[in-house]
Amino acid sequence: MLYITSSYPDGTPASVDGVIETATPNEAGKFEHSPDAAHRTKLAAFHTNCYGIAQVFVPKNWIEYAYPRGEEGSYSWYSAKHRLDRERSQATKEACILIHASDKMGREGADQELVSVLPESPYSVEITTDHVLYHAGDPIHLTIQSDAGLNEAVVEVQTEKLHLVASQIVHLKNGQGALTFPYAPEFRGLLKIWTHAVTWTDESNPVEIWSSDVIYPAGENLKVGVHLPHTTFRPGENAAVNIQVKNVAGDSSASMQSDLGVMVIDRAVEERVRTEKQFGGDIGFSRRRYLFVADNNPNASIAGITKLDLLNLDPAKPFPDGLDLVAEALLHSPQTWGGWRGGYGYNFESIDRKNLESATAALDQIYKASGRYPATDEELRAELKESGIDPESVRDAWGNAYRTLFTAQSENAVLFLVSDGPDKKPDTKDDYVAREFRWPYFHKSGEMLDKIATEYHAETGKCFQDYPTLRADMKKRENVDLDALLDPWGSPIATVLK
Repeated sequence: MLYITSSYPDGTPASVDGVIETATPNEAGKFEHSPDAAHRTKLAAFHTNCYGIAQVFVPKNWIEYAYPRGEEGSYSWYSAKHRLDRERSQATKEACILIHASDKMGREGADQELVSVLPESPYSVEITTDHVLYHAGDPIHLTIQSDAGLNEAVVEVQTEKLHLVASQIVHLKNGQGALTFPYAPEFRGLLKIWTHAVTWTDESNPVEIWSSDVIYPAGENLKVGVHLPHTTFRPGENAAVNIQVKNVAGDSSASMQSDLGVMVIDRAVEERVRTEKQFGGDIGFSRRRYLFVADNNPNASIAGITKLDLLNLDPAKPFPDGLDLVAEALLHSPQTWGGWRGGYGYNFESIDRKNLESATAALDQIYKASGRYPATDEELRAELKESGIDPESVRDAWGNAYRTLFTAQSENAVLFLVSDGPDKKPDTKDDYVAREFRWPYFHKSGEMLDKIATEYHAETGKCFQDYPTLRADMKKRENVDLDALLDPWGSPIATVLK
């Protein structure tokens, strides 16, 4: 799949119809300039929209028209042809790409480039979202296609600062899967969608991580409007410009002050700089004019539109037709990342922290106020209800209730809240502890014994000398049977008086 952009010499987007062709080398193994029809093969036709951009799908067999460079150029590992002068080294492949296009007025443009061809991976995963630009309230519909032997994958939605806001598991059947992320208030600005493997068929597959970007415009920057009485001026004529600045709320009152830097540039000079950057060096396929790649450059633009412009679109208005394709090309979506042969490492701390925030605060408050802590599921549910929390609402990232594990370690009673993980099945390899609680189990009884000993000493001037006296005094003062006190393992608490 390629992105093709078209524009006039002054940088104005051009809507054109065109064809992409590939050429075969001549008998000497060289690509000729403007090869004849016998050496050309049509790959695809295209039409660029009002923004001067088109998405083109070329047939998979186009790779057959890539040829080893022979003894010239750079060399790499992925060619089928070995170098003759260096053992175990293989020649880089390249292809000759020709593009010809014309607009409705009959104005034409053509280009011919030699491009380096990267090797195709035997394993691939494709993430497709229904849009790239979304309005607030819109869900994200996503499909996954894979020939990498994936059975299950975790799909995460993260903010630009990699804060996890949503996650789901998808089960692939015949290499295909689909899921929907309902809209969440955290869906704002640039979002990254990551896909990771959970289970796969071939353990030796060098499967990779794929990411895809989408935008929920928020319109958070200042809005600057520039108005001219006309767009054409004679030499020496003064140009009066009316500039209006609005804040995020749309306020442009006289009380709001702004400092602006204004620069006037000859557009022909700007276009000359742009074309020299694109055509001035042998940089490779992804930097040519007809295949635009943003490369995470915030200043990269198509038809004068940058990523910042997309982020600051008015979310209350419909997006213009064709702008979604501009956004897709600017975000260079989807992208591949390093391999994860070791499997997916779960990282849902932020979601669990948020999901358990109220329950954690409630249990801590009850313990500080009364020394009580839950030792059974029934007690846990009762304490949550006591704090106004529905126990059924406390769920993990996949909508499952956390499992409880009550135990004791050293002087502490311990509660583990366990998530079944993406597969939603207990006691499997993706289970993890979402939250751990520790309470000194003898804390309340210890405070009671300190109080009784202090009061007994104040009344008698003595300390307890034997267990029966201590047991009787505790029964009298606190109505607590000392013999009934047990440790978390169910054994009586031993009492030693010194």
